[in-house]
This record gives sequence, structure tokens and C-alpha cells, in this order.
Amino acid sequence: MKVIRADKMGFCFGVERAYRAIEALHQQRNGADGKPTVLIGDIVHNKSVVERVKSFGIERNDYQYIPERARVIIRTHGETREVYEKLVEKGNEIIDLVCPIVTKVRIRGNQLLEEGAEYVVLIGKKAHPEVRGNSSWIERCYVVEDESDIAGLPPARTIGVVSQTTFDPSRVRELTEKLKERFERVMTADTICPHTGLNQQTSMAIAPRCDVMLVIGDPHSSNSKTLYQKVKQVNPNTYFIHSKDDLEGIPLSAGMTVGLTAGASTPDWIIDEIEKTLLSRYGTESSKEAKPSRRAPVSGQPAG
Repeated sequence: MKVIRADKMGFCFGVERAYRAIEALHQQRNGADGKPTVLIGDIVHNKSVVERVKSFGIERNDYQYIPERARVIIRTHGETREVYEKLVEKGNEIIDLVCPIVTKVRIRGNQLLEEGAEYVVLIGKKAHPEVRGNSSWIERCYVVEDESDIAGLPPARTIGVVSQTTFDPSRVRELTEKLKERFERVMTADTICPHTGLNQQTSMAIAPRCDVMLVIGDPHSSNSKTLYQKVKQVNPNTYFIHSKDDLEGIPLSAGMTVGLTAGASTPDWIIDEIEKTLLSRYGTESSKEAKPSRRAPVSGQPAG
């Protein structure tokens, strides 16, 4: 068996940055000063990462139940304005690990209002924590998840449009075109995470050359599920897996070429474990796909 790894896969900058910060906190000072460390929600949508963070002694709780003056970690997806205000009121120490590219959404949304938009449409999944958070920071904001939401928007001549960073780029384009059919002027800002596009691009590039594609991610991860859908369009023999245990039942054999890719919240230790399992079972030869011409920023600064 030959295994081809997509060039851009696994942890994106924002997730890597947040996980390393929590790991360092655990090693250096967690609990040393008597303060409990609490994380609001899950650091990312990946069960394995969540369990590892829990093993560091970091509690997970809703903001309403966080004790006064506790140390509070804000996850990569961010939180609502209300949550920040409540934490400040209670005197909590805030460790803000929101991805800079997520923060860019609210910044660009408010800039569009300053530039003349009457309100801003945030394209994304209404229940996603990033969308809930960013929509609360944009002064006049409506969330659009699909075409049915457009009909309910209030009348306006000029609107602004931003999007959830991990929303399907093709859907963002489709919904933006629908908005242009209704509104006279639509001002847009590209807030899709560049890692999302490159992840899809490099994964779809190797898919036609593989007998089977394995997309590694958590079932609750929005970007992982979107990646799976994109890759499956190119190669119907695509399987969504979370761990090595999910390899059972997938029709694999020693003579196959298997492609590996993973969502932005999938850690290296899961990817490596799956590859090692394939190696032990099928005598795997592994290779990495050639790098694309355009790469995601490594400094953590949003592209564009």
C-alpha cells in the first residue's frame, strides 16, 4: 500500500496556537497560585483534543458557573460580547486564545458599517460558536445560513457581507450572489480562513490518484465535514474517520494507494497513529503531496 498525505492538513495556525498556549499554561503555572483554570466550552471540535486538555486539570464549564477571579480561557472560536462583559464584572483573569482570523471577521464587519453598509450579513451556521460570538460584536448584524434566511432580511440599499471562517467557500459565493439579486449594493470582505481553502485544494488534488481517501476529523467539526464532502465529490471512495478504530470495515488492501487528509481541528497524534496502523497492516510506503503554489500564512496574520 502507498499512502499519500495532503500537504496542508491537520491543525491550522489558530488551533495550534491555542493548544500550545494551554499546554504551556499546564506546564508552567496551572493551579500554582491557587486559581482554578476554566475553559468555556471545548477548545476545538475534536474529542481527542478535548480529553487531552481535560487531563491537564483544566475544567470545562459554562460562563454562568465560573467562580469569581478564576482564570478563564477563551477558545479559538471566541465568545459573545456578553460573556466577556460578565467575566470582567466578576474579576476573572481572561486568557484570550481566539484565532486572529476569527477576530478579523468582527473587525471587517464593523469596518463595512463605517464604510456605508446599513447592516452586515454574516454567512455561516447559526449554531456555530464562532458565528454566535462574532455576530454579537458586529453592531448591526444578521446571520444567513441558507437562501431561506435572505427573504427575512430587512429592507436596505447597501449591506455588507462577511462569513464564518470555516464555511464552505463555494456556498459563501452562492449566497453572496443571491444577496446581490436582492440588494442594490453589496459590500463584501473575504473572511474565509486561507487554511480552509488550501486544505480542500491539496486534498482534492490527490483524491483522483487514490483508490481510497481517508478524511480524519471529529463528527462535530464543521470544517472537517465540509472537507469530507468536497473530497467525496472528487473520489466517491472517501471515508470520514475519527481514529484508527474506524479503519475496521473499510475495504483496504496492500496494493492500494490511499490518500490521507484531515480537518483543521485534527491533531498530529491522531493522523500519525492512523498512518502507523496502515503501515503495520499493509506494509505502507508513505509520501507527502507536493506543496501548492500559494500557502497559508504562518505568522497568524489574516491573508488579505
